[in-house]
Amino acid sequence: CIDLDSITYISEKDFRDISIRSNVNKGDLLMPMIGTLGNPVINNLDIQFAIKNVALFKAKYVYQNLNFFYHFLKSPFFEKIIEDNKKGATQQFLSLKVLRSFTVPIPPLKEQQRIVAKIESTQEKIKTIESNLTQAEALIEKYRESILQKAFRGQLIPQNPNDEPASKLLERIRTELDKLADPKKKKKDDLPPIKQEEIPFEIPRSWEWIRLGEISEQIQYGYTASAKTKGSHKFLRITDLTKTGVNWDDVPYCSPSKDEAVKLELKHNDILFARTGGTVGKSHMITEIPEKTIFASYLIKVRTIESIISPLYVKHFFSSPIYWQFVKGSQKGAAQPNINGTVLSSLLIPIPPKSEQLRIVGELNLALNSSIKFEENLSKLNSFVKQCSSSLLGAAFSGRLVPQMESEGTGHELLEKIKPVAQIQHNKTHNSKILKQNKTRSKK
Repeated sequence: CIDLDSITYISEKDFRDISIRSNVNKGDLLMPMIGTLGNPVINNLDIQFAIKNVALFKAKYVYQNLNFFYHFLKSPFFEKIIEDNKKGATQQFLSLKVLRSFTVPIPPLKEQQRIVAKIESTQEKIKTIESNLTQAEALIEKYRESILQKAFRGQLIPQNPNDEPASKLLERIRTELDKLADPKKKKKDDLPPIKQEEIPFEIPRSWEWIRLGEISEQIQYGYTASAKTKGSHKFLRITDLTKTGVNWDDVPYCSPSKDEAVKLELKHNDILFARTGGTVGKSHMITEIPEKTIFASYLIKVRTIESIISPLYVKHFFSSPIYWQFVKGSQKGAAQPNINGTVLSSLLIPIPPKSEQLRIVGELNLALNSSIKFEENLSKLNSFVKQCSSSLLGAAFSGRLVPQMESEGTGHELLEKIKPVAQIQHNKTHNSKILKQNKTRSKK
């Protein structure tokens, strides 16, 4: 469609001058010559407007069925014409010479009509399939959110009364943290006690609420330095963390001091948290370290007390709707949203007994892996449907979509009828332009 919401206005004189060259009428076919090449649209607007950097096809006198030509401009045949003839590095464009000289396969008029009818009826079915696939993708996402929501409310698996309650677990956590703490340092960074009004929902009696900082050995900012092609350590950045993991071949290097390396080197099961920018809140667990690696300053490392807390349990929590509500509510900065280590340390996490944590992780792994497989299958179906659409147009313009009928004549016969009509129209348009130019000159 044509969107006039962001149009630019010109003077009446400029409009008249442009209209002399390219007057746009309802039913004309337009296609961008710069930028989004090969994106044709039929003008259904009954208003006056001018065009710039747009090819104008006044094909209604040549093809009674303009949609035939429209579908050709969306076919793989025309895509190849674009690919072979486009120019420009930063802003690609097609020249008028190319557009005027490309050839179009012409069947008899009635066959054109049957081809268009077949294309459009099949494309309607394809759109229905695509819509169903989009809905299926949304349902998978809702399923994933539901599973994670239940997991951290104690509703995914039944509680075992024989499990050691989380309150005992917390006692051991605090004992462990006391061992790790430096007795010479004052506890000025101690986390505040949890208030009743902070608790977002009820959890099973054997569970406990706890702050992330209380179950972590480290919550730490990364290394501030410039990436290098060589160095003593890999230098993992936000941009290196993708949905499918880390492509270690693309990760650059750096050379931290010995103290920095000891402090910032990554270990298995460390969780990295994006603390700023468009990816704020996204996390990644380190499951492989091919070389010694430290992490960049726009990341926060979370290292849990693994002997007591399952790192995978915490990582799954970082994907849950409960967690993302916290992230959205804690962001600071309008232009560049961010969350700092202090805020992250205060995050409340519902903690079940250790054995239940492991059972929850196992159940989540099964459910989430299944959802990933469903998504992969949907992605394959989407690719297949797109191929069907391209194959449909390929068949249409190579004479394989509908049967040919001798009674309808030939494309050559149609062209012989078109030539004199097209020439008359060309002469009328040419004379009209000359007349408008003469009137403009006389007014000057």
